[in-house]
Order: sequence, then structure tokens, then C-alpha cells
Amino acid sequence: MNFLRKWYFPILCASALMVYGAQRFDLYLPGLINNHFNDFICMPIVLKICQYAIRTVKSNERLQVPLFLQVLLTICYGVYFEFILPLSNDRYTSDPLDIVAYFSGLVCYQWIEKSGIFKLRIAME
Repeated sequence: MNFLRKWYFPILCASALMVYGAQRFDLYLPGLINNHFNDFICMPIVLKICQYAIRTVKSNERLQVPLFLQVLLTICYGVYFEFILPLSNDRYTSDPLDIVAYFSGLVCYQWIEKSGIFKLRIAME
């Protein structure tokens, strides 16, 4: 699990760039990857950056982004990219499955980092 925790961020960033590059060059991608993959990996990438920033500012390697803020940030991304931007920019389309992808990415982030939801569940048992 340490390997996954250590390397998922650069792997996801590289994957996002490859998908974006393939889209820009009009290369064929399966529908699920073309339409939802970057939305799925968005929240793990954003939350890892937030975690890094908090740890750097506070000089504490054990700090985590609180679960409440993770969920709030995911909601904000969903509202902004799926409801607000499609009204003003033709490049963005509203798709409810993208919101599911954002929250699925949040759950994967939680699973990889072993924080938040899972610690709460263990504490309740």
C-alpha cells in the first residue's frame, strides 16, 4: 500500500495529461475514458495537492485535509464544472455521471490515503 500511496499522484497526473493530449490530437479513446476518466482522477489529484500545501504550510507531515472540506470541495467542483461552466462555455457540457465520477474519485482518494471515512468507520466500531 505504501507503493500505491507514494506513486498514485504522479501516475494520475501523467494519465490525465495523456488523455488530454489524446483528446487534443483527436485520437480514439473508449467512451468511458474519453468522457469520465479525467473527472474521476480530478479529486485525488486536487486533494493530494491540498494535502501537500497544508503539510508544507504547517510543517507537519501528518496533517490531513478534513473529510468535511474534501466533500465540500468535491461538491464545489461538481457544481462549477457541471452546472456553471456549461452555461458560459461551449467546451463544457453538463453530465450527471461526471458528478458521480468526482465522488468516486473522492472515495478512491480516501481508500488510498486510509483517512477520513475509513478511520471514522473504525472509530465507530
